[in-house]
Amino acid sequence: MRKTERRFQGRMLLYCLFVSFCFLTICSKSSFLYPLNNGSDIQCFFTVGKGMMHGLVPYRDLVEQKGPLLYFLYGLASLVSEHSFLGVYLLELLCYTGFLYCSYQIFSLFFKQALAKYFYIAAPLMAAVTFTSPSFFHGGETEELVLPLLAFSLYLLLRYCREEYPGPMPFSWLLLSGLCAGCVLWMKFSLLGFWIGFMAVVFFSLLVTRRFARAVGSCFVFLGGMAATALPWLAYFGARDALDDLIEVYFYHNIFSYSAQMTVGERLIGVGEAFSRMLYRTPWLFGALCIGVIGLLILRRLHQNWLGAVAPFVCAFCLALGLYWGGRHFTYYFFIFAGFTSLAAVVVTYLIVTLGEKLLKLRVSMPNRRLMALSAALTLALTGLSYFVCENTYLLGTPKEQCVQYRFAEIIHQKKNATLLNYGFLDFGFYYAADILPVNRYFCLLNIEDERLPEMRAQQNQIVRERGVDFVVMAINPAQDVESLYLPDLFRNYEVAAQQVDIRDNNIQVKYVLFQAKDIGRPS
Repeated sequence: MRKTERRFQGRMLLYCLFVSFCFLTICSKSSFLYPLNNGSDIQCFFTVGKGMMHGLVPYRDLVEQKGPLLYFLYGLASLVSEHSFLGVYLLELLCYTGFLYCSYQIFSLFFKQALAKYFYIAAPLMAAVTFTSPSFFHGGETEELVLPLLAFSLYLLLRYCREEYPGPMPFSWLLLSGLCAGCVLWMKFSLLGFWIGFMAVVFFSLLVTRRFARAVGSCFVFLGGMAATALPWLAYFGARDALDDLIEVYFYHNIFSYSAQMTVGERLIGVGEAFSRMLYRTPWLFGALCIGVIGLLILRRLHQNWLGAVAPFVCAFCLALGLYWGGRHFTYYFFIFAGFTSLAAVVVTYLIVTLGEKLLKLRVSMPNRRLMALSAALTLALTGLSYFVCENTYLLGTPKEQCVQYRFAEIIHQKKNATLLNYGFLDFGFYYAADILPVNRYFCLLNIEDERLPEMRAQQNQIVRERGVDFVVMAINPAQDVESLYLPDLFRNYEVAAQQVDIRDNNIQVKYVLFQAKDIGRPS
């Protein structure tokens, strides 16, 4: 790589960091401008990750549904700060910067440097579409952290389609993609559909060219990369006699307990329903996905050959099947499709250049300094606009004293070495604010039906019945009087210490109630 090219690449990387910083600072609740990230998933990840750094073992000591690599990353974030989400914010910043830089590499596959530099304009537009989408839920979800892995693998696949085919994909690329897929396996395996599509494209492209042995060998190299990522986790859980817990909670419960019981036909219909819902719920991100995938499918000068046309479509289709096959259609699931916004940028840039040069007889050109100034101004303008569009920003700038989590924490801290139970609902930040690690395995109630995992609610009820913790926090309907609850064990052992109506999941009102053991005494 020539010196001038290295400088350009370095400037592009710094610019990707700048764009990521601007949008994440405003839109992510992990940002230092927010009092806390009150997303339930993020709080669960932080609780388990922090516990992991303190010697607790995921699944054996703390039950949650995501993969151990995700908890490890959140554990590292907790080492940056256990009392803020600065570590998570830095993790998000690293991941989205990596995603944008990989997206630039994809962009460069389709355009020479004279046009590739217009990624300076594309990057903030991609970020605006991504972070103002309702699927950007709180910030720090697994889908966000997977984006750079998806973008890197997509880059290798498109490069293969454009530069190597009909030759085989190099084994080194397959190994790297397998490593990416392996990391995703140990974070959230329902996102592996993209890599199933990836290997389907590679495998059948080799069959078409009658390279049967190479097709099989490519699969083994890819799987070898995936297998390599399993070794540290097998060693970690094996050394702690927790392999059975890993298999039971992460694999068995996610496959058989968390997903809905449906026929194959019902599942396929469910995938279609999920996409129709996302068209309504997050139309601009849905539109970017369609522009990118369909544009490459139909524009011959972009895809160059049949493989380049179908590869993104196959990957997106397989990703959708894996994502929604379980029958759950949470809006934040769709955020992973932000990984295809780079393709939308390619298609839109191509159409603008074609329209400008061929129809309007205009030459698309701009000096580098003017381009960088314009792109920086565009980034700042779109960041400002995102404040008014992003659903997370209602919490931006809120004083900690107004947050129910910190108010309850003040009461809890009046008892030395206090213990806490998040009773009957997901973790919304009460362990975090009080700086308490759970004392029981089922530290919150996951989205699994009682008949499929009866011991989860049974353990929580037992703790309340035996007064096993000092404080209990519940979530109830804001219109409901706490005294009307029929929970004899709870009221026999505990009394109401505080209650407050608050917002969860950006738009749902809920009343949180803090109970304290009767022998503690009322807070001053």
